[in-house]
Amino acid sequence: EAPPAATVSASVASAEKVSTSNDGGIVQGDFVALGLEQYKDQLPQIAKVLIVTDNDSEVTVEWWTGTYSGTWSPWVAKSQPQLITIHKNCIVMNTITLSKSHRMHQSCSEVKELV
Repeated sequence: EAPPAATVSASVASAEKVSTSNDGGIVQGDFVALGLEQYKDQLPQIAKVLIVTDNDSEVTVEWWTGTYSGTWSPWVAKSQPQLITIHKNCIVMNTITLSKSHRMHQSCSEVKELV
């Protein structure tokens, strides 16, 4: 079942294990790992940041589907991308990069340990 296209007031599974980029910022286009407790059985939770709010506390992300060793693509249901607005504290890692063929770089294998 796809995550809902809604705003989530979520509990974070691994808030103490946040791994961020050098400046700690999250910007449009970043791929992030989420630690949403209500989706803990749907791992990995990977999303692309589409919007960062003006007050910099929430982000709207597009869910992506894939596997640690396979390819990734936007999660589409009923011909619509699956979007969710979350608090930034739900992001457990924002240093994820995908190759041109949409595969997770090996350096991102620590995602498994974070979520």
